[in-house]
Amino acid sequence: MAEGSGLQLENALAAIGSAGFLGHGFNHTPIYFPESSTDFIFAVFASNFGFVGVLLLLAIIFYFDIQILFLSRRKIMDTDKYILSGILGMLLFQQIQNIGMTVGLLPIMGITLPFVSYGGSSLLSYMLLVGILLNISMQKNRTYRYR
Repeated sequence: MAEGSGLQLENALAAIGSAGFLGHGFNHTPIYFPESSTDFIFAVFASNFGFVGVLLLLAIIFYFDIQILFLSRRKIMDTDKYILSGILGMLLFQQIQNIGMTVGLLPIMGITLPFVSYGGSSLLSYMLLVGILLNISMQKNRTYRYR
């Protein structure tokens, strides 16, 4: 390995490992990250809030994903079900990839953690998806038949 390569991953693993049960406190990350609010935000979050914070974040992410799954089980148009499955698949991939690359299980690809990572275009696209989810959730429980 060349000198300097893998610095982000090594710092992420050290930050997660040193956080302990409750972490170092909000905005007190003892390890340097060049761009702490983008790709490796999970490591910064884990360092700040520790094991308890990570469990809470994962519970919120899991709850949001399950609610999308329950929404797709309602009696709505098939096209809406396809849209919901695409949104859920995209979110699951990004969540698993970002957390997996932060803890060293998956390759580092630069994929953001939905709703947590900083970035205007990333956050804008997630807010558009939430708008689509809210629009679909407001529909009545009925099936549509095409003639």
